[in-house]
Amino acid sequence: MTLFYSPKERGFFDDTMHDPLPDDAQPITPTLHTELLQAQSNGAEIVPSPTGQPMARMPELTAPQLRSQLHQALNHERLRREDEGFCYQGKTIDADPASMGRITSAVMAAMAAKSLGQPFVTSWTCADNSELELDAVGMMGMAVALAERNEALHAHCRARKAEVDALDLKALKAFVPAAGWPD
Repeated sequence: MTLFYSPKERGFFDDTMHDPLPDDAQPITPTLHTELLQAQSNGAEIVPSPTGQPMARMPELTAPQLRSQLHQALNHERLRREDEGFCYQGKTIDADPASMGRITSAVMAAMAAKSLGQPFVTSWTCADNSELELDAVGMMGMAVALAERNEALHAHCRARKAEVDALDLKALKAFVPAAGWPD
């Protein structure tokens, strides 16, 4: 059995099942056939190359489709940056989900101690494994710094989405979601 591709028919043919073959049918390898079908299952179109051999090509996205993809990319970039960590008192503080839980617990403890008139002191381990000594006000300040940084990232993401919404197709294709974010 040999597999063939017909540019005119834009289809595959098996010489044991199709007789006669289209006059422009070109033999292809089973490996290429498998690769093309896999690409097609991922959204690509199978089209003839200039030589007539089949190739996979992703279809041209419309402006609304590209806007939707860019909005998702901007959300992903914002979330990635939120997890990166933030600067507080000259130190980088981890901000992944587990660290956020630890910050929340420590801030709650600081607030409880402060409301009861009790002392609160913690030695916070920073991203570089150095320690930052914080009292209740310092611990609450960490939460404020985190919230301010996240709000800045969220506001930037909203502004970039508004920018995306105003772009034409050519500008959408050139848009770089990872560019221009605040530190």
